[in-house]
Order: sequence, then structure tokens, then C-alpha cells
Amino acid sequence: MDHLPFLDQTIKFSDGTSFERLDPITDFRQCHGVVPPERRILYRCQRLSSPQSATGQRDEQYILKVKVQIPDSSDTKLPEASEASHPSHSDATAHELSALEIFQDAGTEYGPRLVAFDTLRQNPDGLLPGGYISCTIMNVIPGKSLFDLGYWSLEPEDREEIQKAFLNALA
Repeated sequence: MDHLPFLDQTIKFSDGTSFERLDPITDFRQCHGVVPPERRILYRCQRLSSPQSATGQRDEQYILKVKVQIPDSSDTKLPEASEASHPSHSDATAHELSALEIFQDAGTEYGPRLVAFDTLRQNPDGLLPGGYISCTIMNVIPGKSLFDLGYWSLEPEDREEIQKAFLNALA
């Protein structure tokens, strides 16, 4: 079952790269406390082409985070396609992009690196036609996934220990 039937299986980025959505890693869930309201899902994905390689050859796998703007009772009017040539994204996404820059600048192998980012406009079949869809491609970092560890189900003390170890790895 495709969780995002209104998003193409192949996502083309403005820099010329294309990635194919593979299997979902998470379910399609509400992002709490995010303005504007949105839902998100993570996928494994695969690069199909890049500006350096016009052969369509498949590369290694990456992580794709898709965030979709959803209706909110406080939304009065969305920008028409003619009003905004490029849709915006949430403040939470802006903060995530800043964090990815920090990982990039630190040169650490323990944090994800931004591979590609773009915002698209939802088509008429989307959850909020005319609203944004943000797509972030990150590398897969080595080690065991926090999802596999059941991170969000761990006791707060255990999560804090993992957070401290992560921050030490960045230092």
C-alpha cells in the first residue's frame, strides 16, 4: 500500500537528482506542535540519477523524509501557484536543515548528512491541495537504528544516556 498516492514514486529534485521511494520505515504520522500542521513518513530510497551520471544507474540507499502540510482550522488561504513560485516548509523542517548543516560542518560519521532537499506543491489529490510537501534525503549512518532499538519506548533515563553519547560523539 502506498502511503502517499499523491506523490510520485520517483522524486525529481531541482538539482537534477532523482530518487525512488522504496519501503516505508515508519508509518504516516502527525507531527505534534508543528506550524503549519503536517504529517511525516520516512522511507528507504535509492538514487536513480545525478547531474554527474546521466545513465540512470542506481546508487546506494538513503533515507527519505517526507513532510506533508495538512489542513488546519486556522488556515485561511493557501498561496496560489501563481502567488508563490516555490512552496515553503515548516519551521521544524528549517531547524532540521540547520541541524544537518551542523553535522555536515562537524564532519562526523555519527550524524546524518544532507544529500538533497526540495519542497514541492501538493497536487489536487493531496491532503491539502496547493500546500507543501518537503522531501529531505539523508545518508544512512552506520550502527544500529534508533527505530530498531525502540528508542521512543525506552525509559527516559535510557533515552538520556543515548542522547549524551550522541552529543559526545559530535564533540
